Amino acid sequence: MNKDEFWKNFSLGTELEVSGAFIYNGLKQINGLNNYDYSEDVFEVLYNLSIGFERSMKIVIILTEHQDYTNQEALEKSLITHNLDCLRNRIENNHNLELNDIQKEFLVLLTIFYKKYRYDRFNINETNNYQKDKASLIDFLSKKLGVEVSNQNSFNTFKNTSPIKSFLAKIVSKISVKLYEIIETKARGLNICTYGLRPNGKAYLIFKYKDFNFNYRDTLKKELLIALINNKNSNFIQFIKSIKPLPFDVQDENEIIRLLLDDSELEQYYDALDAYYNDIEDKKERFSQLQFLGKKGLEF
Repeated sequence: MNKDEFWKNFSLGTELEVSGAFIYNGLKQINGLNNYDYSEDVFEVLYNLSIGFERSMKIVIILTEHQDYTNQEALEKSLITHNLDCLRNRIENNHNLELNDIQKEFLVLLTIFYKKYRYDRFNINETNNYQKDKASLIDFLSKKLGVEVSNQNSFNTFKNTSPIKSFLAKIVSKISVKLYEIIETKARGLNICTYGLRPNGKAYLIFKYKDFNFNYRDTLKKELLIALINNKNSNFIQFIKSIKPLPFDVQDENEIIRLLLDDSELEQYYDALDAYYNDIEDKKERFSQLQFLGKKGLEF
């Protein structure tokens, strides 16, 4: 490979892994939130998605625009931007992204967030309007889905319902999949493997499995739990049963399953865990037992 081919194949291939990881993290945050009441939660969604899309778009632009005669310095300088809408327009000079108005508007939202809102709280003049990131996403969802902020116990809340999760997942999936398709097509045309992804990495789960709602992963987790519980004659199960359980105040068994599938609310049991551990005289023995759970290469 010459220098250009190495750059496009390996450097941009790593960038594709990076962009997929950011998109995955943004979707994971969406999937785990109960509501959009806190700016720090919304920030994590918008930040991850904006960076993920930006880096994917720049890969497309390089694979499309770069030629032997290209002014390398000018090309690289032109990529120093966080304006996703401008990057989209630039891509569409050569490719049809097939995005609808809602998907384009979401990219505009991310652009405004990344260029302005992500630094607003460092500005003393923004103290009276310090939650623009949160307000922008709620306003977008409210207008597109006709959902209003509800008042519960004098606290305005915007619930992250299944329809909202699905709506956002469809937007993210459309943009992500189309960008990846272009990257794969361009790379194949150049006889390079920029589109190749590390199996089971975050980018692979996004661009290959396309499990934007995490339904596949949740289903697999449930099936594995069923297999574990029903393997009653297993020495491993007998070992688990030999460990005295802590008396957590859990409403029902399904609550435990829910917490194992989605750990976003586990912190509500942290204080209880501390209290129970304070009552254990021989913590060293218990930790020695717990360390075997989930450890690879062991037989019971």
